[in-house]
Amino acid sequence: MAPLPVPCLALQQQQHGPESVKTTLFNIFEGQDIACDIDALTNNSSKFWVTPQGWILVHDKTSLSTFMFSPLNPDEKVQMPHLPDDLPRTSSCLLSDKPTLPGCIVLLVEPNANVIWHCGVDGKKWARHEYDIGTQLLDPVSDLHEKVPICPIAACRGKFYFNSESLTDIGVLRVLPHAGVQLARARWRARGCEQGEGVLGGIRGGALHGQPGLWLWLRHD
Repeated sequence: MAPLPVPCLALQQQQHGPESVKTTLFNIFEGQDIACDIDALTNNSSKFWVTPQGWILVHDKTSLSTFMFSPLNPDEKVQMPHLPDDLPRTSSCLLSDKPTLPGCIVLLVEPNANVIWHCGVDGKKWARHEYDIGTQLLDPVSDLHEKVPICPIAACRGKFYFNSESLTDIGVLRVLPHAGVQLARARWRARGCEQGEGVLGGIRGGALHGQPGLWLWLRHD
């Protein structure tokens, strides 16, 4: 297969419900559709999740296969254990490292449930983990609360960082080979910037304690 010309956009259009999606690839420089022969991106039997690192996790219901691949080199695939069929397309997918390296963890975070799935690139099966990072007020009138979902989440140096109820720390998630999922909190030193003309709300940044060179940016309106 020929590699995709980049940068390009993958536009998804619902056809017969949220799980029936048609994908169109669009060249943003030439302003036209791209003829793509990468089955994983264009056939209706596949679900795929794009990672911030550029790799794509594909779940093909027809062939019962699950794999990682890079659009820059579609022939290079990393085979994975098969995923459940009912995972939402809107789940967040992240990698702890390059998927061609041993020990890389693939993480899927469901959008509407307090559930994550994880598997090593050399693993035998996906593990499902229900997490609890606290509760938040859903309805002040009835004093109804709900569990806080992990959103947003980012990967850096083998760990995953996510939202926290406090503005003085941030959640840290690690997946260890024999211990499974570990959740912790890391403190960060805030550095604020003044709200000026044309700025909606304020932006605060800070360095994470014990993680030199790793910064957290928060926006609050």
